[in-house]
Amino acid sequence: MAKTYRITASILLILLVFSNFVAFSDTSANIKLEAKNLTDFESILKNQLEQKNDKITIKYYGKMSSIESIINTILDKDAYLRSTLREVACKYEEYSGKQTYTIVYYTVKYVNTKEEELLASKKIDKILEEIITDDMFTHEKVKAVNDYIVLNGQYDTEMKNYSHYELLFEGKSVCNGYALLTYNMLKKLNIPVLLVPGVANNGEGSIGHVWNLVNIGGYWFNLDTTWNDPIPDRKGIVSYDYFLKTDEIISKSHKADNNLTFPKSTITYDTYLNDFNKTKDTLITSPTADGINIKIRDGYVDYKKYDKEPVEPFIENNRTLVPLRAVFAELGYNVNWDDNTNTATVTSGNKILKIKPNDSFATINGVKKSIDVPAKVVNDRIMVPVRFISEAFGNIVFWDIKNQTVIIY
Repeated sequence: MAKTYRITASILLILLVFSNFVAFSDTSANIKLEAKNLTDFESILKNQLEQKNDKITIKYYGKMSSIESIINTILDKDAYLRSTLREVACKYEEYSGKQTYTIVYYTVKYVNTKEEELLASKKIDKILEEIITDDMFTHEKVKAVNDYIVLNGQYDTEMKNYSHYELLFEGKSVCNGYALLTYNMLKKLNIPVLLVPGVANNGEGSIGHVWNLVNIGGYWFNLDTTWNDPIPDRKGIVSYDYFLKTDEIISKSHKADNNLTFPKSTITYDTYLNDFNKTKDTLITSPTADGINIKIRDGYVDYKKYDKEPVEPFIENNRTLVPLRAVFAELGYNVNWDDNTNTATVTSGNKILKIKPNDSFATINGVKKSIDVPAKVVNDRIMVPVRFISEAFGNIVFWDIKNQTVIIY
C-alpha cells in the first residue's frame, strides 16, 4: 500500500511506500543498525538522515505498527532536517522464527548531496568574510545576511530548485532554499536561528512556506528573506517588509505549522534598538543639535563638519528633511551637486540616485520613484527626505520620538 504525505514546511514531497512480506529464514546477519525499541529506532534513523545517507537499513525488534508514523515524528521535531529532505521511500520485511523482527529499508533523496553541502559551506565562509566585519553588532550582521541573499538571489518561479546550494550557485530557489541559506549563514555567525515551516497567504491563497526565527540580544524575531525578495526580482533593491518582525505582524500573512512549537516574538525591532542604544550611552557622542539629530549606528552626525553654518533637520508633512551631504557622505556615499541641471547625485557601488529640489520623484538607476515630500533648497543647502534616500540604499531607519532622533542602520 502506498501513502503520500505533503510536508508543507519545505514544499517537498515525502513519499512513504510501505510494502511487506513474511519470511522464515534469517538473512540479516550483515545489518549493523539495530533498534530494540521505538526510541532507539527514532534515534538511529534521525542520525542517519542527518548524515545524509541515501540507503538506510535498520533491524527492528519492536511493534511494526509504530513504524509508519516514525518519519513524521522525527520531522515534526526538527524543522531543519525536514527542509533538507526531498523524498523518502520505505519498505519493510517481517521475519518470524525463534525471534520476531522487522528489517526496514529507507531510500532517501535530499535537496543537497553531501558534496554540494560541503561546497555550499565553503562558499558561505567566503561570503561572510566579505560582508561581515568585526565591529558589527548582531543586528547588523543579520541585516548583512538578509541583504546579501536578497541582492544575489531570485525566487524560482518554475519550482525546480529547493536548496541553499542551488541559490548560491545557480542564483535561484524557492523559499526552502532562502530559509536554509539564511539558517546556515547565521549559524556560522553563532547567531541563534530556527526554521519555521508553515503556510503563507500571498493574496491568492495559502501556500506551503518556510521562513526563519532569529535571536538577537535574547529576543526572537521573524525573518523572511524570501518575501524580502519579491517577484518579479528587483535588481539592486532590498525590501525590509519581513525583516525582524513580531509574531503579531508576521501572522497577518504567515502561519506556522501547528505540530511544531516555537519561541514567541513579541518585541518590535525598533523597541529593541532603542533599548540597545540606551545600553551604549557611554560609547556614543552627545547629540550635536538642540532639535532633531541624526544618528548613524553609534555616532551622531556633526553637521558643522561639512558646513560652517549648517541648516538643521526639520519635519515637513511628517517627513524629516536633512542636509544631504552631511548625512550621506557620513554614510560613505559619494555626494555631488550639478549647478547646470540643479540636481543632487548620491552614488554607492552600482547604485545612482538623482534628486532635484521640488520634484515629486527621484530616480534610482534611471527609474523614477515617487516621494511623499520633495527635496528643497534652504539657505543654498539642499535638504532631502532622510528615510526615502536611506532606504533606497538598503539602510534601515527608525524615529526615536522621545529623543527626537533619526537612527540609521
